[in-house]
Amino acid sequence: MDTQHVSSDGIRHVIGECDDVLVERIASTGASEGEVAEAYRLYTGGENDEDLVERVSSPRVIEVRAILEEGLLDDDDDDGEN
Repeated sequence: MDTQHVSSDGIRHVIGECDDVLVERIASTGASEGEVAEAYRLYTGGENDEDLVERVSSPRVIEVRAILEEGLLDDDDDDGEN
């Protein structure tokens, strides 16, 4: 597995356009682009947390998935406001 830390461009390449705070939070985990992609697949696939720890390639995947869940859900909540 690629262990080089992902760049902000790499994060946006995987998850699409998102705010800078979300990118910074993901980058701060030290995850690789592969780990971010794995976390994003788990997030978009609707995987629940049960037994997730045993199936992922690293703890960073779970951390990034949690950040995605929190950050992207917050973005959805903002759509209807104003």
